[in-house]
Amino acid sequence: VQYRSLADRTIHGWYAAPSGARNRPAILYLSGYGARPIPPPVGLASRGWVVLAIDVRGNPVDRVRARPFEDYGTEGIASPDTYAYRRIVGHSLRALDFLLSREEVDPDRVAVVGVSEGGGIGLILSALSPSVAAIAADAPMLVDFPLSLRAASWPYTEIARLMQQRPETRAPVMRTLRYFDAVNFAPDVH
Repeated sequence: VQYRSLADRTIHGWYAAPSGARNRPAILYLSGYGARPIPPPVGLASRGWVVLAIDVRGNPVDRVRARPFEDYGTEGIASPDTYAYRRIVGHSLRALDFLLSREEVDPDRVAVVGVSEGGGIGLILSALSPSVAAIAADAPMLVDFPLSLRAASWPYTEIARLMQQRPETRAPVMRTLRYFDAVNFAPDVH
């Protein structure tokens, strides 16, 4: 499937549903930071789930990207309005809207599943949308940026490197990161 999102970006995904499904539980699967293709979620659909699996960056889900690991962690980081994660969270919210618009989906039984980046975004979605009934976040990114930056493992190293090379960016970068830190959304996750 494809749908339009922020900045008129086309987002690609796999949509799978059981044959003749109506009022079924649904899963929104959000990709991780890497660039691996996402397999069609037919196994979950064969077990009765309606599933939408997206690449949160909007890339095609059925092929490897030319640059396997895009480093976009600092893209637009000077402001919450321009940071790459503003678009990524927006694309993911639109995916939830798409899923909820389907007659096959029971709007009271929607789960978000993600690993790494997808897990962190899933936590944010579960705070922003009352439609998320359950969240499975495996090793979520975007959680406790100050601690993650001190640990300085990839992909946080690019943010740490930017602040080290350009110390004047530290205050605006840390301000921007607070907007996308799942820790700050925790009180609204139900």
